[in-house]
Amino acid sequence: MPPSAQQMAQLQAAQQARLSAAQLVVVNYGHSKYGKTTDLLYSFPNALYIGNIRGLRSAIDVVGWTPLLIKDSMDLGSITTEMRKIRTAKIKNITAVICDDLSLAAKRSQYKLEGSYSGWDLWRELENLFAALILIGTELGFDLGFSAHLREPKINAQGVVTTPGGPDMPTLKMSLELPKHCDLVLRSDPDPLRRPWPVSYSVGMTAHSSWITGDRLGVCPPKSPMNTAEILRAGGREIARAPGVEWIEAFVAAASATILGGAPDIAVLTEYATKLRERGKPDWQIAWFLRDTFDRVEIRKNSPKFQRMQSFGLSL
Repeated sequence: MPPSAQQMAQLQAAQQARLSAAQLVVVNYGHSKYGKTTDLLYSFPNALYIGNIRGLRSAIDVVGWTPLLIKDSMDLGSITTEMRKIRTAKIKNITAVICDDLSLAAKRSQYKLEGSYSGWDLWRELENLFAALILIGTELGFDLGFSAHLREPKINAQGVVTTPGGPDMPTLKMSLELPKHCDLVLRSDPDPLRRPWPVSYSVGMTAHSSWITGDRLGVCPPKSPMNTAEILRAGGREIARAPGVEWIEAFVAAASATILGGAPDIAVLTEYATKLRERGKPDWQIAWFLRDTFDRVEIRKNSPKFQRMQSFGLSL
């Protein structure tokens, strides 16, 4: 006997719940100072951050708040050690683990290993460290995020791409391996017409075949705003707000719905920002509201997923 419509709906809801609860792995890569760490801080406010504290500090100053927990780890081995501790410890309120500047950590590991290894033994040992990090990281049970520098594609004399560009790692094998484990592979790319920050994420096959990018959620426009949290929310994930600013979500939802309903975006955002300032909200919180509202609207207007919904007359 085939399942009833109610049973099918329950099965679909259960499957969606399992998918939503599954661990996601994200990497954003690009040139230095493009805002990769800043986006991760905005997008994963309840994460444990592992990385160079000096690199995190400048991004923290931009965002205006400090994340819950930071571990200053400088190489692949120490990052893996921290992840092992996280896996066995009971850390309250942590929903993600972010490894900032994986490229720099891998380089530091290479320099350390050069004192004991050389030639192929060096690269094999380095790749083993990297494999251990990925193995532990993908078994954490938390969402996992990486930032990395950019490795340019290799192009032969005929102009054919022989090796696509991607995250910068000491060996090509590591550069090609990292994206395989990621649900989102986002390349930060100059976007001069975008304001206020002239950088966007290039994503998907239509972005450029010379680069490795990817979006298993199917929501990113080819040029997507640098807002990983809103990309994930568009894909059906619940991304918690930072402690004390949970109110932002209700305001973003209301303002974005008004704009998607046809109201002028600048007028709506100005009205909301004025009300928030009258309520005594600090500038960094108002900036966070404006950022997420503007980006949520853009993703829903330009995302392949939401364009398909609109073509069937469904609401964005």
